Amino acid sequence: MIRRIKFVTLLAVFLFPGPASAFCGLDIDADTGRGILAVWGAAILGLGGFTLHRMWQNATVHPKTLALRNRLGEHERGLALVTAQLLNAENYPKECSLTEDQRRDRQEAANALRINIADVNAQLAST
Repeated sequence: MIRRIKFVTLLAVFLFPGPASAFCGLDIDADTGRGILAVWGAAILGLGGFTLHRMWQNATVHPKTLALRNRLGEHERGLALVTAQLLNAENYPKECSLTEDQRRDRQEAANALRINIADVNAQLAST
């Protein structure tokens, strides 16, 4: 959080520079508060706009489409997990070894998830 505050403050100083003294510092009479206020105001307005946009988008999306998107995300996460397990077992046989039965089960699960992802994508394309 502190890093973000420092970044926004530096951004405000560089975007809205006041008169500078010879030593690259701000002049005593410079008013940097307006620049910082403008950057914070833009950030808060952007965050609020994004939040309102997401609320509007979720309100206008059909519940069936939303459920399909959620299911698609779950299947993609599952496929990534199974694929990572298979790759780790292949790359690190001593640390992450799988028996032949486990490997076969993971490969079958990956194939089933790929089929499910294709089905959900087809259903999303038709809606």
